Amino acid sequence: MGKTNFGRFRKDDLTQLASFTRIRDRLFKLRGRKCERCEWAEVNPYNGFIPVQIDHIDGDRSNNALDNLIILCPNCHSLTEKFMFYGAKRK
Repeated sequence: MGKTNFGRFRKDDLTQLASFTRIRDRLFKLRGRKCERCEWAEVNPYNGFIPVQIDHIDGDRSNNALDNLIILCPNCHSLTEKFMFYGAKRK
């Protein structure tokens, strides 16, 4: 069995991650840092952050158009149709 490189990124992956970080920050600035479904916005007392996640509505993680992104709490995110690719067809 070959070695795996968990935690290692290719240069393209890092560029894409930096780009998504900017998109995520812009989304938080426009819509606030709260769940857009249930409006949950509880601050984590250990780190001071509100642990919300970004969901790609159409399930395509390369489609970062703002109208395809929604801010969700972990509970609402886990209830989406394509959470963790469970409902998505893999290419």
